[in-house]
Amino acid sequence: MKKTLIIPLLGFLLIRCGQNDQIPDVSGVPMPVTVYRSEQALFSYDSTRALAALQTIRQQDPAFLTFFSQQILEVPPTIDSNEQLTIFGSYLNQYAPVYKASEKQFKSFKSFEAEMILTLRLAKHYFGESFTPPRRIVTYIGPFNDWSNILAPNGDLYIGLQYHLDTLSAFYQHPLFKEHYPDYIARRFTPDYIAVRTAENLITDLYPETTEEKTLIQHMVDKGKRLFLMQQLLPKKAKHLLIGYTEKQYARCLENEAAIWLLFLQDDRLQSMNVNHIRTYIGDSPKTQELSEDAPGNLGSFTGWRIIQRYMEKYPETTMKELLLLPADQLLQKAKYKP
Repeated sequence: MKKTLIIPLLGFLLIRCGQNDQIPDVSGVPMPVTVYRSEQALFSYDSTRALAALQTIRQQDPAFLTFFSQQILEVPPTIDSNEQLTIFGSYLNQYAPVYKASEKQFKSFKSFEAEMILTLRLAKHYFGESFTPPRRIVTYIGPFNDWSNILAPNGDLYIGLQYHLDTLSAFYQHPLFKEHYPDYIARRFTPDYIAVRTAENLITDLYPETTEEKTLIQHMVDKGKRLFLMQQLLPKKAKHLLIGYTEKQYARCLENEAAIWLLFLQDDRLQSMNVNHIRTYIGDSPKTQELSEDAPGNLGSFTGWRIIQRYMEKYPETTMKELLLLPADQLLQKAKYKP
C-alpha cells in the first residue's frame, strides 16, 4: 500500500511489545481515517431506482463503485449497461431485508470505529513506517458468499456487515446458510468480530503467509505469533474471541494445557510435516476428537500462542518485529514451555 501519512516516529523503533498488561498511550498517534457507510447511500434507493442509486454513488465515490461492482457483486465488465443495471436492481431488492437488519444493529457505528482506530494506532505504534493504515473504513452489504472483511489495493478497508449481524439473525438460520457455515463458524458472525477480522487483515498484510513446507511446530509458532500480535492490537478484546473459541472452550484449554502439550509430544509429532497432522491441529474445525469430544479444534494455534506468551514473559524486551523474525525452534528452546 502507498504511504500517505507523515507521523513522527522518534522512539517507535525502540518500543517494546512485552505482555501489554497496560495499553500503551497512543492517543497522540495521528490516524485521519474516515468511515463511509456505503450501504446507507445505496439503500436510500429501492430496486426501482437502481439507475439513480448507481449515478449517485458514481458521483460520490467512483472508485468504490468500481470495486463494489467488480469484486463484491462480481458484475462482468463486458456486459452492457442494461444488464449491469438489472443485476444491480436485483441486488437492491434481494438484500433490502439484510440492510434493514444491519441498520438496527449498526444504527451507530461509533464504538466499532473507535475500536478499529485504536487497533490502527497500536499497529503504527509497534511497526512505525512498516505499517501504512487504510485511508478509509467502508461498510457495505454484500452477498453471503462474499468476504466479510477486505483490505483493498486502493487502501480502503471494507467491512461486510452481512456477516456481523448476530448469531440469532434469521438469515443465519436458513438451511442453505447452515449448509455452508457450520455452527462453530457461524457463532462468530457477531459485531464483536468486526475488529477481530480487521486485525487479522492487518496482520496478514504486515506478516504475509508463506507457501514453504513447514513442520507442525513451525506452523504452531507461526499461528501463535499472529495471535500474540492480535492480542497486542486488540488489548480490550476477550482472548477467546481472538482464536474463535467460546469462553468455555478457552477456559477448558487453559485448564488442560498440559494434556494438550503432551498430545503434541507423542511420536515426535512436533517435527512432523504430515499434512493430516497439520490439518488436524491447525485451522478451524469443530473439535479435536483425539483429545476429547468437547475439545475444540485449532489446538496447535492455541498452544503456539501459549508458547509465544511464555517467551515474551521471559524476554519482554523483544520488539514485535524481532519476534516475527525469530525461528520456531530457537523460540521454543528459549521459551522453555512446560505447562
